[in-house]
Amino acid sequence: MEFNIVLAPDNNYVKHAAAVMASVLTFNSKYIHFWILDEGLSDEHKRKLSIFDGYSNYKVSFAKINKEEFREFPESGYITRAMWYRLKIGTLLPASVTVCLYLDCDTIVNSDLTELFSTKFGSKCVAAGIDCLYEKFNKNYSRFFHKGHPYFNSGVLLINLEQWRRQKIEDKIMTFLKDGPERMKMLDQTILNIILNGNVLDFGIRNNFQFTPKYLGETSYFKRKEEYRNAKNSPQIIHFVGEFKPWKLGYNAINPYYKLYLSALAKTQWKMTEAEINSFVEKSEKLKKSVFLSLLFKQLKRKPWWIFRKYFWNRIFL
Repeated sequence: MEFNIVLAPDNNYVKHAAAVMASVLTFNSKYIHFWILDEGLSDEHKRKLSIFDGYSNYKVSFAKINKEEFREFPESGYITRAMWYRLKIGTLLPASVTVCLYLDCDTIVNSDLTELFSTKFGSKCVAAGIDCLYEKFNKNYSRFFHKGHPYFNSGVLLINLEQWRRQKIEDKIMTFLKDGPERMKMLDQTILNIILNGNVLDFGIRNNFQFTPKYLGETSYFKRKEEYRNAKNSPQIIHFVGEFKPWKLGYNAINPYYKLYLSALAKTQWKMTEAEINSFVEKSEKLKKSVFLSLLFKQLKRKPWWIFRKYFWNRIFL
């Protein structure tokens, strides 16, 4: 059994993509075929992205992206244009690839993926996990969704490429965008939710565990409190959503899983020395409290009524 795993880094995120790949290899003995959606990575980055010392059960292929096709597609803050590339996975990967796992570059795999890759899709195109703010998205885009739509997060997608191609999902996406160019402002995650509405299996919180710190963020996970608590103890794939990236000093230490990223990075061509790691951790932990308080006061100043909302208190007791 071969696992096909897809990432779409640009030159700024290639180091983080390498950490994702190393984390996959750490926990999986099956043969891994990594597919990199390549918008123009440097030759040096491609070389370094293909070397993982101590592992032989992998191959790295680069699928060339025509950047002109995405010239009009918007970006949003740290979310780069590369986020759109997953929409063309069905044509970028060869027909022989029938199932693939797409991973954002701000994820870390923390377990064997055999069970996930054994998912029975039926006629469904995708298996995914709910977004930690799915109620907010459902409210904002209610005209497109049926009541109670389980809005999924697109950072981790197990894609049934047989059905994806058969049902012409890519064509449906492009037609949707052409019919209303302003719809691009929804960004790819919401567009995928609209096109795939009712065509998605829920693979649970554990396979796309999105940590949001208490007091600083809302969440919809309280609707599935027991599942969240179990997933928190043993997340299979961790997704560093929002500002709390594992490489961002101070912000990272608020997320208890950030050292898993450092462990994975240590197995790449971007590895740091032990002294550099210790220094990074020390600085991160030292800044943690000030960053936390700064974010809390900023939130309270911006939305002083926020603490009276059910989302706040449900988050506290999650």
